[in-house]
Amino acid sequence: MLGIGANTAIFSIVNAALLRPLPFSEPGELVQLRADLPGVGSRNIGFSYPELADIRDRSGIFQSVSVAWQSPGNLTGGDHPERLDILAVSPNYFALLGSRALLGRLFDSRDTADGFADAAAISDNLWQTDFGRDRNVIGRRLRLDNDLYTIVGILPPSFRNPASATARTVDLWVTAGFRALPFPAPERSTRFLPAIVARLKPGITVEQAQTELAIFASSLKREYAATIRLAPTGRCRLHPSRISLLETPGLCCFR
Repeated sequence: MLGIGANTAIFSIVNAALLRPLPFSEPGELVQLRADLPGVGSRNIGFSYPELADIRDRSGIFQSVSVAWQSPGNLTGGDHPERLDILAVSPNYFALLGSRALLGRLFDSRDTADGFADAAAISDNLWQTDFGRDRNVIGRRLRLDNDLYTIVGILPPSFRNPASATARTVDLWVTAGFRALPFPAPERSTRFLPAIVARLKPGITVEQAQTELAIFASSLKREYAATIRLAPTGRCRLHPSRISLLETPGLCCFR
């Protein structure tokens, strides 16, 4: 993880030839970051919000960074509650992927919020099954558990959320800043963000990113020596051309 020595901050590289091609702009620039503590057998221990900010604002490696957090939620207000898999992301998530809306718009700077923003985007499948492809759905309010969101856009039928083979289909996206309620206080030792999706800066190879991130991690260790308490065998994994989403129940039930 970020905050360990340069000699132990390493990438585990997934062979891109074994992965399905991703239908996104410059897919070779897309990577996912996960954090492990192999010395104690812990995997995917998550990132804190300050670490997310460090990766985004200070590493100099990525042109854009987003959280990707999959969680179940209940869509209510109809004849009966409907269980959906929801993805909570940063406002720049779809711009990072290079995706466009079929109808309406996707998340952008207007949806900036410390906690959850009001906006929601839905899949073409959910638009068909729950809203009968009504074009007037844009601006409609929907209730997820106890919270109201406004539909701002619909994803095209061709959109496939990049995910591991075990992740379930996502039909609804919400966006958040992940630094205020219902999320924990943004303390460096509180690692609750399961996965980080990023796009490398143009021209930076995975090998170069590995070297630069190791140097950056070493500098963070020195800077935050009093607050970082990771085992010396910690590891940050970066996978090219794949985004694997970690499920955490109960995320989207509060705002």
